Amino acid sequence: MRSIEIERSSDFDGPFQRIATLSPETREFIDVVPTANENAYYRIITSGADESATSAVVAGMATQGELPLPPQEVRAKSTGEGIQILWRGVGPHILGYYVYRASTGTDWQQISSLVAPDSALVSYSDTSRTLDSRTSYLYAVRAVSDGYALSKLSESASVRPLADYTISTPLNLRATAAADRVQLFWDVSLERDPTLAGYAVFRRDLPDGKFSPVFASKSYAPRQNYGTDSTVTAGASYEYAVQAIDVNGVKSALSTPVLVQIPDLGASIPSPSGVRVTAIAKGIQISWSRVLDERVVGYRIYRRAAGEKAKVIAEPKDTTGSWIDTEAKPGSPYVYSLTAVDAEGSESSPSEPVSAYRR
Repeated sequence: MRSIEIERSSDFDGPFQRIATLSPETREFIDVVPTANENAYYRIITSGADESATSAVVAGMATQGELPLPPQEVRAKSTGEGIQILWRGVGPHILGYYVYRASTGTDWQQISSLVAPDSALVSYSDTSRTLDSRTSYLYAVRAVSDGYALSKLSESASVRPLADYTISTPLNLRATAAADRVQLFWDVSLERDPTLAGYAVFRRDLPDGKFSPVFASKSYAPRQNYGTDSTVTAGASYEYAVQAIDVNGVKSALSTPVLVQIPDLGASIPSPSGVRVTAIAKGIQISWSRVLDERVVGYRIYRRAAGEKAKVIAEPKDTTGSWIDTEAKPGSPYVYSLTAVDAEGSESSPSEPVSAYRR
């Protein structure tokens, strides 16, 4: 290449006039035009030993420092296809807009070609496959005047893409009940879901209620796997379930519900239920379901043999759910029943009687 020639025209289609001949090493040229704010069109011709080449035509304008105003009301929202950015332009003679994106630790990057102002509210969709639902992105817009002058960046809008993943359902929900509260516990799932932010606890009134939130999820840190519901009613029955929520707002399915019956301290002590007897080598094993009433401190087991009155043969504590009658004689029929006992020694009504023979 022997030279570079710069040509200018006031019209896109010409005619063009040569305004400079430069050496092949030149990489820039400043055209001092007599009139500002008017379009000028340029092309470059490179001349070599055998041939020359002409560049595409580009437009430029000297603006005397006049820049368009940056767009206003910039908003960004996640959609199923990516991020939609919306804004309003300010001022006349706007050719279009450029959209920019940044994230933590990165500089602003232009992500759009020129976006035409087809209405007062302009929009652009960022559908890049590199968007990460665990990352917050900033978006801003610059206006381009019909003289190709760029505005400053607009105010930015922050948004996270919609997540395309799920998180684990909490496991092993447990509950303990008192007359005025229910305490709930569940397994921490942070190791399975490192983006976990907290949990939401749901309750439904039995028999016909629907699950509704009891605790706000932001009240619990990722490792705070417990909570207390103090809005219960004595004598009522509830089901509880827990849900995990991550930093992006992704929610797990509800856990397996746990049934809770609230004791009514104004009522008599409930009778034991689920009483079962089984003949084993050591004797007769009696088992039952523990009574969920905070007044109950233990049980009394009654045994009646043929031709005799029922008598107390054991008084196991509330922490026990079974007992073995080792004194029962082989081949003799026995009838057993249980009562629940409070701290003052008061008893509930007897359970349904059950009978058994020792082997």
